[in-house]
Amino acid sequence: MSKPKTEIIKSIVLSVFDDDGPTPKIYWPSNMDESSRLLIAMKTISLLMGDSVYQNSTSTEEINYFGILPFPDLKLNGLTYFFLIYDPAFRGNAQAATVTVLINEEDRVFFYENMKYLRVIIDSAASKVQLAKSIEENEVIINELREELLEFTSEIKDPLVGNALIISEYRF
Repeated sequence: MSKPKTEIIKSIVLSVFDDDGPTPKIYWPSNMDESSRLLIAMKTISLLMGDSVYQNSTSTEEINYFGILPFPDLKLNGLTYFFLIYDPAFRGNAQAATVTVLINEEDRVFFYENMKYLRVIIDSAASKVQLAKSIEENEVIINELREELLEFTSEIKDPLVGNALIISEYRF
């Protein structure tokens, strides 16, 4: 029996490059172990930050992009959105940040099949994070993202079931 679609999303992590380096600020589930959180924060920010130079005071809106990253040690794949949060206290007037949605390795086709929708809702959440003034506001934003993703995955129809219904309507 196949698993319910609501179980596809395994974790969500908001990471920020702060004074301590890549730091997982908000994560779900709350019982995620620290080494996993740190691995996700370090890999997503380090790899994606290397693709761009923003210290020359480029607008924070100009630098944002998605990447699908494997986390073989965790047996997960992550869809990561890299963006900047305006902050004049930091070099380049911005903090690098990522929102990462994680799924099991064997479910990675989910990202490709649903990329258009996932990009829209993750970008929307990141835009809200850019405007948030507190960690509490960001917690609400990430929780709303989680709820939206879980609702979306619960509404996904299994394409094999849909095809089976169509095929069964044919008369031979």
